[in-house]
Amino acid sequence: MEMEIENFDAMSRKILEGIVTKQPSLEVFDAEITRLYEYKQRISRIPPTADIGWLKVNSTPLIKELQTIINNWIDRYTSFLYDNTTKQMANIQNFVNEVQSGIKVIPKDLKSDSDKQLLTKVMTHLRDVTQIKDQTVERFPTLRDTIQLLKKHNVDVSVSKGVDLLVTIENSRTSLEDTSDNALGPIKELILPLQSKESDNVKTRVRLFQIKVLEYRMEFQSNMPSHKIETT
Repeated sequence: MEMEIENFDAMSRKILEGIVTKQPSLEVFDAEITRLYEYKQRISRIPPTADIGWLKVNSTPLIKELQTIINNWIDRYTSFLYDNTTKQMANIQNFVNEVQSGIKVIPKDLKSDSDKQLLTKVMTHLRDVTQIKDQTVERFPTLRDTIQLLKKHNVDVSVSKGVDLLVTIENSRTSLEDTSDNALGPIKELILPLQSKESDNVKTRVRLFQIKVLEYRMEFQSNMPSHKIETT
């Protein structure tokens, strides 16, 4: 249970930052957007003018207003899906870049405090990968389905230089998996001896501290003034 909480916390900080996670299913969005487009078609078939008895009614302003309202709602739904998806993709890429940069330099030994700090930094990135990678990979099918849904409803899902977001998603997944494999494979093996050494160093420092505490306690007790009770 504790591990699940830690994993969720890591996901919230790295991948789900600024992401709306509680939302209707894509099927619900699809049905609602489809319904709105059907309303648009029905409105477009309304005659711009109509004769009611001796009155000639101009329906054009009403038709335009209704179409504007429907377009705004369609845009609200599709923009939410687009923004939520692209934000999540940006978070994933930022995480990948952060890990790649963080494991680029590995300490050769632990002679200095900066070496120990660097080891801690690398270990932190490996921990993040362990906590985040699998859950993030599980989210890619939903990201792809969202983009497919947007394309179905004629939303432009291209990014810079005309690259389709579906291609970007696949590249992002490959980059995440390659970076994770490198971090939890070769990099983890490289720092394992240093981790073991630092673990031994920590245990030694703890034992020395415990000895100092015991010595202090014994010295304190031996120097305590004795209390005698006088009897009459």
